[in-house]
Amino acid sequence: MSPNRVRIRRPWNPMAADEKIIVETFVGREKILEHILGQLRASTRSRSTNHILIIGPRGSGKTHMLRMIKYKVQMQMGDLFSVAIFDEEERGICSLADFYAHILIKLGEQPDISLREKGENVLLQTINDIHKKTGKKILVLVDNLNYIISRYIDDEIELGRFRDLLMNENFLVLIGTAAEEFRDITDYERVFFNFFENIHLDEFTDNEFEMFISRWAEIDGDPSLREKLKNGMVNIRAITTLSGGTPRIAMFLYEIITETQLENVIAEFEKLLENFTTFYRDGIILNLPPREEMVLDAFMNLGGAGTSSDICRNLQNQGKKIALNNVTDAVSRLRNRGMLRAREFEEMRQRKETTYEVRDKLFVIWYEMRYNSKGRSKNRHIVEFLREWYKQTPTDLIDELKNMKVAFSEHLGKGERETAHAIAVRTSYFAEALMATPMQEIALNYMVEEVPKMLKETEDTEGARRQLMDVIKECETREKMSHNDKVACLKSYYKLGIIASREKVYDEAIKYYDRAINLNLKHEVTAMAMFNKGNRLGALNRNEEAIANYDEVVKRFGTATEPSLLEQVAMAMFNKGVTLGALNRNEEAIANYDEVVKRFGTATEPSLLEKVAKAMINKGNRLSKLLRYEEALAAYDKGLGFDHNSFQGYIRKADILIRLNRSEEAVGTVALGLRNVADMDEIVSQLTTAIKQWLQSQYFTFTREVCEIAVKIHGEEITKRLRPLIFATNALATGDYLQIEKLDSATFEAVKLILEEVKSKPVPENKIDSK
Repeated sequence: MSPNRVRIRRPWNPMAADEKIIVETFVGREKILEHILGQLRASTRSRSTNHILIIGPRGSGKTHMLRMIKYKVQMQMGDLFSVAIFDEEERGICSLADFYAHILIKLGEQPDISLREKGENVLLQTINDIHKKTGKKILVLVDNLNYIISRYIDDEIELGRFRDLLMNENFLVLIGTAAEEFRDITDYERVFFNFFENIHLDEFTDNEFEMFISRWAEIDGDPSLREKLKNGMVNIRAITTLSGGTPRIAMFLYEIITETQLENVIAEFEKLLENFTTFYRDGIILNLPPREEMVLDAFMNLGGAGTSSDICRNLQNQGKKIALNNVTDAVSRLRNRGMLRAREFEEMRQRKETTYEVRDKLFVIWYEMRYNSKGRSKNRHIVEFLREWYKQTPTDLIDELKNMKVAFSEHLGKGERETAHAIAVRTSYFAEALMATPMQEIALNYMVEEVPKMLKETEDTEGARRQLMDVIKECETREKMSHNDKVACLKSYYKLGIIASREKVYDEAIKYYDRAINLNLKHEVTAMAMFNKGNRLGALNRNEEAIANYDEVVKRFGTATEPSLLEQVAMAMFNKGVTLGALNRNEEAIANYDEVVKRFGTATEPSLLEKVAKAMINKGNRLSKLLRYEEALAAYDKGLGFDHNSFQGYIRKADILIRLNRSEEAVGTVALGLRNVADMDEIVSQLTTAIKQWLQSQYFTFTREVCEIAVKIHGEEITKRLRPLIFATNALATGDYLQIEKLDSATFEAVKLILEEVKSKPVPENKIDSK
């Protein structure tokens, strides 16, 4: 299929579907259908009639059931019943007379205006006459019966007459549907209280879904799909996860298996949920009393299921004062409305505590998306769907992420910011789904780094912030799970700390590092988080806390044997010394550096020896500050003995030698460093700082010698990178400023700036125009 092609099947509408398709795709409700047909047969042999109400969430198959009842009755009991089936959303019923008129229309009669004006008695008599003439009972099938009774007629006197008719006359049989148990059948003061036999439609099982999809594959002429189902190549569990067992949504998700790209289906699914807003908000939310609405919201906070005690605790945690008995009463009323159902979990039976769950899974998903994201920018049910879908093939999920990253760059490059933003959002879903696989490192990179960056590039700063909050919420969920989950959380918090540090939000960074540390895992990343926390404390001038933090790293990981952990210990000890030096606690800093050498001086790992070398060089710096030059030279020599690639060590040693008027040795020390150290960036960085300091100290001749040796050893590369410094040094050493007058403008300005920093003689004007 073309990557840009999107084909979304029109929503499954059983009332308008071909009868053959209705029959062939009817699965999972056979026993209920047989029970209803049995009741109808019994009604023909008895004066009493059992009227039925089929209850199930939107899209659960109620309309499909009515069509199947009509089909079976016409096929098996056509001599016993005349069937009048109403449309799914029947219009124009404002009274009982209108209802009877619609029955006549559905029976093929066309009552004229004069007949309608004669009122409900004449219309009812006309229906009865049809019954007597044909010898058949009238079976009335009404979708959304609750709307007709509660909203359209809603006249107690008229409804009372209708109830009496259904109870006392046996020529009319009513089977209706409703999305929930509405007030007229649950309130004992209402006319239809306990009147109907209520039959609930449960969600599809995995096996029923598989059968449903198989039959659609046959209808669509796709024999390969049946083979895929047989071989387990289609993830049925993923579809049940997202659809909540709802057949109509399963029909929509059938597109995933056939043509449409997965990320496009997710976008369309969210649009579908948005289209349910009026139905759910106006039909359910706005009709709930305040306490029941509050309790329902608590259910949603808990993911759609919980005990009365769970609900009570959740509300109290929100600062809402409510007693357990009041919660229990509200739960009972919600259950009577058909919004909740009881489910006893095995582990709860010992406590004799019943867990209730919201019956309509689609409503749970919609509610979470619209009202109760709990700080998340993504719908967790869609994330769970993706996790289930890619459970066995995480590498396919990674491929999807790579493709979306490429597509994002292409659309953003074309200025198609809205499309790029949509791709960024979908990328976040796929990345969070990947967290449940062994590919957590890649998932973390996308969740913490790539997705926030993509969102910011589309000017959605708030979205980027919410993405990071998603990571936190995900981690809070996983913290109490398996060891691997905790490790994933540890790495997530650490990366969040890195990002906050990068943005110089140090207080925030410390909070993330603390989250990582408090997981209490003996892991390299824990040590890294503790080390980085110390650095951030230092950046905030909270030096005593930083020192205590470094000590904690040593205490917690000092006995480790893993090189990666020992490296963090060495770094913590080293940084403690740096912090003590910054506080001018030089003797403590020196003792600390000696401790680094004592602990790690016999190590064989280059990374540890590098820390030992740096500790000795910093010890030399502290000794130099105390004017203990000979000791400082010994420290530098010892440091360079551990790591002869430390150009800083050579420079620091040369500084001391100059102060001791041992210039020749100082030049030789720098020359040795220039030959030993291969890192040109390190050489240039250290020389740049050192040359400026030597010039300011009036060491002009010495500096010129160093520059000449540097050029001799490294030639054009060093000349190019240190050109302004070399010219400034020559001018100061010789007193000849004429040589710089003919420099190009850029170099001249750089030289001039250096000379002004050294506070030398006035610099002549440059005589060469800029090019």
